[in-house]
Amino acid sequence: MALKKTTIDKTTGEEVLAYWRIALNNVSRSDKTAHIEILAFKSEEISELAKSNKNIVAIDHKTFDVNPTDFDTYYAIPIVSQEGENETKQSYNYIKRSVLDENGLETNEFANSLDI
Repeated sequence: MALKKTTIDKTTGEEVLAYWRIALNNVSRSDKTAHIEILAFKSEEISELAKSNKNIVAIDHKTFDVNPTDFDTYYAIPIVSQEGENETKQSYNYIKRSVLDENGLETNEFANSLDI
């Protein structure tokens, strides 16, 4: 699983349609928190190569911290134990969650990203 969303390539300054994948997914049941790091690459192929070649650098990255208030919405045992669900999939759902400002406008840049 991954996400597709435009981003600014930090190496060139160009806007590109990027392949975003979770690189770190630390879920702590005892603290009811999660720390997620997501990396952007120009393609799925480059993302796969980067797993074994540390010289390939992501073009962008973001971090997300799930607080105890939101934890059970995404990571409660009854949710992640359902068929087809797991902590990684729930982390992608957290990244894509809708976050509205006081005027009802979407503030999460990943809310409309595409699942791939």
